[in-house]
Amino acid sequence: MKNKRTVLWIALIATAIIPVYTQQNNPESDFQIDWDKNVEGGIAIAKYVGTRKEVRIPPSIQGNPVTGIGEMAFIGINITSITIPNSVTSIGRYAFGKCTSLTRVTIPNGVTSIGLGAFRDCTSLPSITIPNSVTSIENIAFEGCTKLTSITIPNSVTSIGMGAFKDCTSLTSVTIPNSVTSIEMGAFSNCTKLTSVTIPNSVTSIWSSVFSQCTSLTSVTIGNSVTSIGAEAFWYCTSLASVTIPNSVTSIGYSAFSNCTKLTSVTFEGMINPNSLGEYHKLPFDGDLRDKYLASDGGPGTYTRFAGGNVWKKQSGTEINVPQQQTAKFPTGFAGIWKRDNFNNTLTFTEATVKSSSRDNTWSFISVSGDTFTLESNTAAKTRMTLTIRMVNDNIVISGDSGSGENNWNGTWRKQ
Repeated sequence: MKNKRTVLWIALIATAIIPVYTQQNNPESDFQIDWDKNVEGGIAIAKYVGTRKEVRIPPSIQGNPVTGIGEMAFIGINITSITIPNSVTSIGRYAFGKCTSLTRVTIPNGVTSIGLGAFRDCTSLPSITIPNSVTSIENIAFEGCTKLTSITIPNSVTSIGMGAFKDCTSLTSVTIPNSVTSIEMGAFSNCTKLTSVTIPNSVTSIWSSVFSQCTSLTSVTIGNSVTSIGAEAFWYCTSLASVTIPNSVTSIGYSAFSNCTKLTSVTFEGMINPNSLGEYHKLPFDGDLRDKYLASDGGPGTYTRFAGGNVWKKQSGTEINVPQQQTAKFPTGFAGIWKRDNFNNTLTFTEATVKSSSRDNTWSFISVSGDTFTLESNTAAKTRMTLTIRMVNDNIVISGDSGSGENNWNGTWRKQ
């Protein structure tokens, strides 16, 4: 019985001691202080010289409260976690830059600013919580954090600095609060897994290259207080299919939506001055959209094109939304099958049947170039025809002739 009690006491003591030990702060000797630099309300860590990989910064050193993490204090050091005490109010430039093994960071509620490059190239950091006390995220603060998957920006933040989350290639979602008024140049550039973003009504300007090369971005909502969209703001967003430009926008920079190869629908809610719509030889959109929009019959409305095409058309009614397979009927009895290609978001004419008085000919899809489709008959003759296919209002307009009188396809195909 005595042995059992002894074992029990040892187990209880071990249980009590182990958590206390693992949660201890690092000794003061692990940190160097630059006593010549004045920090408001206390001192700042100048350099970490300890060997522990799990670092807990003490709230005071030699009786002085630790209120700052100094410039490059931990840069390039092999640490896995960092706990910052509640006494700290600022994190300096490149404070934890290139800490490539860092997987966990605890930032206290007292911190008001995250400095330039503070966590740049922390390539193992999967997540981070930004406290409500932070008002600004400085330039390139989290650039190159390639394992960062999601970020929630608190509603205390008013500005997101240049390149703040650039090259965060695992970032799939971001929440931008209504407190943010400025998203600066390249803030989310090359976030290749980011799928959607909502720019709140508090934002008045989208700087250049903010979302450039976000190749998975499929949905963008632009707030109705935005007045300017900078050059290359959404350049090379190759998955973006549609965008609405709110009435508040008065200028769009050059190449703002260039190389958005799947962009097939653009809605303008207002009118933009020609002088504020791109630059000479550097248009905001690919193709002739700028010219069509500024034409006498252009202006506000929805403009569509085939994916990757250069010819835009203004829709006077509801845009056609052809489902996965849609049968259209020609007024004189022809029938055909449309199919949506999910890879490039285009409409392709896959099969057609000509119902003449003497025979039925089936035509198969061969190739497409812009608005022109090539079909081939499934007969021994393998006759080919080319058709120009356009969407106008609620109709699909086809023009072309196989060369034989009975197979003239000119006319309007209506949705069934």
